[in-house]
Amino acid sequence: MAKLATSEFAAGQPDNRTFGRVTNPWDVDRWTGGSSTGSGAALARRLLPLAIGTDTGGSIRVPSAWCGTTGLKPTFGRVSCAGVLPLSWTLDHVGPMARTARDCGLLLAAIAGSDPLDPGSTAPAVSDRLVTGPWCSGTPTSLAGLRIGAVGGWFTDVCDGEVLSAWRVALEVLADAGAVVVPVELPSAHLAFEAGWKILMAEAASLHEPHLGRLGELDPGFVARMMPGREQRTIDYLRALRIRPVVFSEAMAAFESLDALCTIGIPGTAPRFDQLTVEVNDVSHPMQAVHSRATMFGNMTGLPALMCPSGFDRKNLPTAAQFIGRPFDEATIIDVGGAFQERTTHHLASALQPVPTERSPS
Repeated sequence: MAKLATSEFAAGQPDNRTFGRVTNPWDVDRWTGGSSTGSGAALARRLLPLAIGTDTGGSIRVPSAWCGTTGLKPTFGRVSCAGVLPLSWTLDHVGPMARTARDCGLLLAAIAGSDPLDPGSTAPAVSDRLVTGPWCSGTPTSLAGLRIGAVGGWFTDVCDGEVLSAWRVALEVLADAGAVVVPVELPSAHLAFEAGWKILMAEAASLHEPHLGRLGELDPGFVARMMPGREQRTIDYLRALRIRPVVFSEAMAAFESLDALCTIGIPGTAPRFDQLTVEVNDVSHPMQAVHSRATMFGNMTGLPALMCPSGFDRKNLPTAAQFIGRPFDEATIIDVGGAFQERTTHHLASALQPVPTERSPS
């Protein structure tokens, strides 16, 4: 029977000592990505239509990308984190996972809002477009008038050619739907990646300090991520926090002329358990060094980010593209993802059935 447990403390290793491996339905010798491993695998196995995930550095979006499903990290504070064991109070998000962008929107509308049990949650009304619109009657979504930034630089510097090719085709699909696609770079994005991991490890070490006397009972992967946080200097943690307004301001400057951003999803496809490296153009990279290159930006800025299937590589493993929006404007990126999925079939593919003939060009 397939294992569907999440990673321990949302940061443990793929081989969970208590629950075993959560295998990727597309290739059981590969991982789903984490930490919302069970949610990603269950959706890909067609065991359920909707799921909830948590995302601190990409933990909704990574399993969505590697399992060929759709996942939304909402704006920071959009969904209450009450009842969720924290990993990083600065970066933690809760959000919907589903098979389609529209289903993510429907689930978001049901779970969004302020919660007195989570002082960080906020209550701006979600857009009616999440639950109603022309798409409800089968009318294709037009992106006419929307300007979408195709983000290069850091996001594409380390990226497998097949992932990159699928992303470029996705941009063409968006253009065919009426969007104006323009190239854009976010020069400080690399700082977000580096600073995000420093914040995550430092805050995880603080939150789990009561467990220091029981390290032998904890998941070794989680311990390996937490312990460096105890060794960081305070000034390094504070310096990392100061990066957040820098990258946020850079993104908001881009949104002065753009309605959404489009990036690659994950630089490579799902890793094998026996290697746990991400292959980028036949070169192996340590998984943690690359798997959240495109996702940590959303956690550091708090901006909403939607991960959608974009195709398959030559091994029939899913690839993905990511759409990032303005604060609390999940509706626009769900419209973009919805328009993309109305014109493609990647999200309809099932690991339990033959892959559709549509492919991303190699």
